[in-house]
Amino acid sequence: MKNKKLFAILTLLCFMFTLMPVAAFAAEKTYAEVDSDYEVVKVGTNNVQLNITNATTASYYAFALKNGVLFDDFATVTVDTAKKVNNVKITIDEAGAYVVYVAPVTEATAEVVGDAKMTKAQKVTLLKDEAVTMLENEVTVKDKTNNYRIELTNAKGDVITETSVAASSGYNETEVIATLYNTQGTETTEDDTVVVGADLAISTNSSAIDVNKTSATTNAAGVAKFKVSASTAGTFKVYVEYGAKADATLTVNAGVLEPAKISLYNVSYPLVALDQGLAAAEIMFTITDINGNVVKDGYADENGMAAFDFDVKVVKKPAGSTVDVANYNLKYSETAAAWLLTGPTLDEEGEYTFKVILDNGSYANANITVKEFQTPVELKMTYKQNAVELNGEAVLNKLYYVDANGVTKSLLNSSKEVTGDIKLAANGYAISTFAADNGKVTVKADEKYVGSKITVTAISTKYNLTASVELVVANEASGVKYANTNADVAVNNTLTANIVDVDGNKVALNGTMSDLDISYVVLDKPEGSKVAISTLSQELAQKGQFKVSFTASEIGTYKVQTVVTYEQEATETNAKPVVKYYSGIETITVGNTGFEDIVVMSIGSNEIVVNAATKAIDAAPIVENNRTFVPFRALAEAFGATVAYDEATQAVTAELNGTTVVMTIGSATYTVNGVEKTADVAPFINGSRTMVPVRFVAEAFGITVTPTYDDNGATADILFAK
Repeated sequence: MKNKKLFAILTLLCFMFTLMPVAAFAAEKTYAEVDSDYEVVKVGTNNVQLNITNATTASYYAFALKNGVLFDDFATVTVDTAKKVNNVKITIDEAGAYVVYVAPVTEATAEVVGDAKMTKAQKVTLLKDEAVTMLENEVTVKDKTNNYRIELTNAKGDVITETSVAASSGYNETEVIATLYNTQGTETTEDDTVVVGADLAISTNSSAIDVNKTSATTNAAGVAKFKVSASTAGTFKVYVEYGAKADATLTVNAGVLEPAKISLYNVSYPLVALDQGLAAAEIMFTITDINGNVVKDGYADENGMAAFDFDVKVVKKPAGSTVDVANYNLKYSETAAAWLLTGPTLDEEGEYTFKVILDNGSYANANITVKEFQTPVELKMTYKQNAVELNGEAVLNKLYYVDANGVTKSLLNSSKEVTGDIKLAANGYAISTFAADNGKVTVKADEKYVGSKITVTAISTKYNLTASVELVVANEASGVKYANTNADVAVNNTLTANIVDVDGNKVALNGTMSDLDISYVVLDKPEGSKVAISTLSQELAQKGQFKVSFTASEIGTYKVQTVVTYEQEATETNAKPVVKYYSGIETITVGNTGFEDIVVMSIGSNEIVVNAATKAIDAAPIVENNRTFVPFRALAEAFGATVAYDEATQAVTAELNGTTVVMTIGSATYTVNGVEKTADVAPFINGSRTMVPVRFVAEAFGITVTPTYDDNGATADILFAK
C-alpha cells in the first residue's frame, strides 16, 4: 500500500515538471560564481585575476568593459570541472574602472566571438541579448607610476651590490649596467616593466672613484651603462639615482697594482732573545704600488701569504748560522696594517740583516741582534689603550722581560695569553670582570665610575719583578679625533683617527659591531683641488682606532668631517641592538715635504706647472680609449731628464738620475737600464710629439702619479712627483 502511494506522488511530480517553462528552469542554473581578492590591480600583464567556482561547463569567456565599451578582447578560459575552480587572467593596459565578465561558452557566445565582422560593441550587445548567464565583478586598475627600482648588474648579467676594480689612475675600469624598472606597487618582480628614456644621475662619494659619465638616459631596454675606475685603493660608493623616486648604491672595492715600492715599517724589538728570535722581533714592511696605494691582503692567498713571490735574502748572519732564506716570507697583518716577516727561529747569536726585494728591484733592509737571554732585570707591560669606556674592554698589548743587555723576551704566546711564571691582577671599583690568563679588563656600565682608575699589575715571583699599567675609566665614546693632521701633497698619506670621549681620552668600542661604516665629507678645500679619502684598516674594538688614506692634489688646508656608525649587539644593559654614531671635524694641513719636484699637467692644456711655475708646452695631454696620455719630452725635461729621438729607428731615449729608458714608437716593449719590460699600450706620435700613458712614466722612472677629476668624472689634472 505504501509503495502504491509513493509511486502516485512521483508520477504527479513528473507531470508538474513537464508543465514548467524551460526558461524558468534555465534561470535557476548557476554557471559560475566570480570571486576576486584583487579589487585594485596594476596596469600590466595578467593583472585581473578572477576565480570561477561551481563551474558547470568546461569553457568560459572573460572580457572587460570600460564605460560599457569592450576594452579587452574575449579570452577563452578552460576550466577544470572536476576541481570546480580556475584562475582567470586578462590584461588591461590602461588605468580606470572596469566591469569584468565571465560567460560560459555556448552556441550563441561561440557565434558572437567567432564573427570577425562584428565590432566590439556589437559583440557585447549581441551577447547580452542572447540571455546568456554572465557573472560580473568590478575592478579598479591603477598605474602606480611612483614605484620604481634600479637594478645594477655587471657585464655578465649578474646582479651586484658591490664590485672590484684596480686602483690604477684611470686605465683600469669595470662596466656597470643600471636598469630602471616600474614596480607598479607589487612585491614580486616578475611583472615589473622597464622604463625607457629616463634620466639617471650617477655620482660618487670620493674623487678617488671615477665614473665616465655623471648622467645617462635609459635606452629601449630600460638600460643605462657607465664605467667605474679608481685612482686610490680603498672602499668607495657609487650612487645611481632616478630623481627622488629610486636609487641604488654600489660599493666599489678598489684594489692595487703590482708592488712597486717597499720600505721598513717597524722593528718592534731589534734586540731579542735567541730562543725567540725572528718572531719576537716583529719585523714589518710597508709595500705600495706605483700610485702610492698600500698593497695589503688583496695580494694574499687563503693562508694569508703573499700570492706573489718575495725575494728574501739574509745578507748578514753569524758565521755558524744555518738559516735558509727559502723558509722566509711576508704575511700581511691587518692589525698592524703592514707586512710581517715570518720564518723559523734564528739559531746563533749575532747580528742579522734581512733584505726583501720586489720584482722591480725595490728593496728594504731590516737589522736585528740576537743574544742569549740573561737574567731579567725589568718587566714591562702595555695595553692597547689607556682609557676604556663604560661597559667596555681593555686588551693587553705587550708583556715582556728585559735583561741587563737590553735583550727582550716576550711573555705572550701567539694567542696573546700569558706564559711563564707571570701572575696578573687588577684592582679598581669599576672592574666588572678580569681575565688573569690574558689581562682583559671589562668595565661596569655605571656612570659613577667615570674618571676612576683601574690598575693592572704583572708579577714575576721567580725574578721578583713587577710592572703596572693604570687605565682610566672614560666617558662613553663621543667623537672622532685625528692623531696626526699633517699630510704631503700628491701622495697617499696614512693618518690615524681615534674614537675619543668628551675629555679627549682614546677609548676602544665595546660589544660586537655589525654594519660598520666609516665615511668622510670634505667641508672645505683649496679652490680647484681634489681630495680622496678612504679607510685603510680599523681596530675599533681593540684600540678605538682606524687608519685613513688621504690624498690631496693641492697644498693648503682641508676641512674633513669623519663619521663612524655601526650597530652594537644587545647586552645586559641594552635589551635591543643600538645604533652608535661618532663624528668629528678635522683640518688637514697639506704641505710639500716629501718631494723635490712636483709637475702638474692638465687634459687639453698647453701649460705645464713645474714647482708652482707655469710655462707653455707644444702638446697637451689627451684621453684616448679611456687612457690618459702625456707628452713625454715635456714631462721628462720638467724633471731634469735629457731626451733624444732617433728618427731613423723611431727610438726615444731618456736619462734621469742614472736611469736610462729606451722606447720605440708603436711598440709596447721598452728597456730600463737595459732590462726589457712591456707596457700595457704603445707610445704614439700625436702631431710631432711622443705621447706615453701615465703608467709608463711611473713604472719607468719611479715617479708618483696622482690624477684628479672634474665634476663630470673625467680626468682633469695629473700630478707627477719625485
